[in-house]
Formats: sequence, C-alpha cells, structure tokens
Amino acid sequence: MKIIALIPLVLLLAAPCRAESILGGLETLGESLNRLNSDILDRLNGDTGSDYQEQIRRYQMLEAARVHEMSEVTGVDPDVIRRLRAEGSTWQDIADMYDVNLENLPDPRIMSD
Repeated sequence: MKIIALIPLVLLLAAPCRAESILGGLETLGESLNRLNSDILDRLNGDTGSDYQEQIRRYQMLEAARVHEMSEVTGVDPDVIRRLRAEGSTWQDIADMYDVNLENLPDPRIMSD
C-alpha cells in the first residue's frame, strides 16, 4: 500500500524535469521555424542572398556546358537537348536516347574559363 502511495509523488518529482526538456525542445523548434519563415519571406521578396544567387549562376553555367558537350557528341541541336531537360529528362536518359556513354563526356566542371 505504501509503494502505491509513492508513485504519484515520484511522477510529480519527475514532471518538472520532463517539462523542462519538452519546453527546451519546443523553444528550439520555435527558433528553427522562425528562421525558416524568415528565409521563405526573404525568397518571396526576392532577397535570396549572394550565396544562393551564386549557386544558381554556377548551376546555369554547368547546365549550359553540359548541353553544349552533349550536343557536340550527339550532333543534336542544343535546343532539343534543352527541351528534353526542361521536360524532365535526366542526363542519363538523354545519353541512353542517343547511345552515349556519359563517362566518356568531358566533365564541364573542369573546363577552363
């Protein structure tokens, strides 16, 4: 009978520690959500930061170089390659379509300026 009476007391003593842990987790979650919300608002307002703009620029340059290389190897017009990419084809899909081994294409990331 005495052990059963101690159970509520143990639960009450453990509750503050658990509550602090839960509140700390909620606080961290709230901070993360605030940062995410701020990032989303910045992007919606066009303020994407120079790092993001640089990543986009590099991706576009790499994509253009890959289009050029694939066009040279296959003899297919670059506009056709761009259209296939815009429609969702991967580079491997395009290589398979024109019987090209991607490993034999030069890596555009190593191109000189």
